Amino acid sequence: MNSTVFDIFQKITRFNIKSYFEQFADFVSTDYQRISDFYSKGAVLKQEVIEKLERLDSQMQQLNDLFNIYSRNLSKETAEIWELLDFFETTKVTLLTIWNSARWMRSTKDIFQSNVVKQDYNLHQGQNFEMLATKLGYNDANNNWAQIAIDNDIREEDYTYEGGKKLKISFMNDYSFQVNTVIDSISGERLYGKDVDRVLTFENNDLKMLGYHDTIRQQTAILLGLMKGSVPEFPTDGINKDVVGSNINALQYPMLLRQQASVFEKDGRYRSIEVNKMYVVEDSLVIELQITTRLGEVLDEQLILNTA
Repeated sequence: MNSTVFDIFQKITRFNIKSYFEQFADFVSTDYQRISDFYSKGAVLKQEVIEKLERLDSQMQQLNDLFNIYSRNLSKETAEIWELLDFFETTKVTLLTIWNSARWMRSTKDIFQSNVVKQDYNLHQGQNFEMLATKLGYNDANNNWAQIAIDNDIREEDYTYEGGKKLKISFMNDYSFQVNTVIDSISGERLYGKDVDRVLTFENNDLKMLGYHDTIRQQTAILLGLMKGSVPEFPTDGINKDVVGSNINALQYPMLLRQQASVFEKDGRYRSIEVNKMYVVEDSLVIELQITTRLGEVLDEQLILNTA
């Protein structure tokens, strides 16, 4: 790019855009990888890297305003100003991508937050704090359980083996979930993601979006009873129609249940699926299922198969 266009821009706006581009190039070539390593490898991220990113972001926003304010004056000077604008827009997209690295890498970590994720949790029946610490993946559960009690200001007489005590638990970010079906910073209810309502509806002049909990319930309903061939992208997912058979006696129960469970196992948002009860109503087989999400939320569902 001709250096003259940098001088023209600085003369009109009093902003040294050439210096901004140089700082941007230096950051991308050296510091961008450090941010990537922070999310992907758990590397330590120095404060100076964050400060550089903040300075670049501040300059980017200032430049964005200057291009809008002086657009008419700049365009009169030289056609190269459009090339300069295009280059600036590229840096803008790159910086926004870096800011959202936690979402693209599906990380629970944030460069401005601590390495600890907090989450609401109900103590289960028969579960003590040491068992909870083990479940959360604490390195030294025999001793770390006390921190859970301290964080929640819990005394020994405040809880019993009947469970039900609501706690605020913490776990380090190396205790994480691999969820490939959601693009977001995977923390708390964000694990469920957000989706468009399967019944296309307009709301506030846009497609209706579901919240986190409604999204996981909708996804559960979609996966429940999914038949092979119904999803073109994944033709082998779901229950084989041949397994159902022509009557109740012909049902191949083990294979049917394995095929149903497999679609939930592929989705990292679910922890387990269990059969509570199976019974026949006229020509239909009813299977009562208990589906547990990665956040410990239990969804009681029914799979009804008509064999007539």
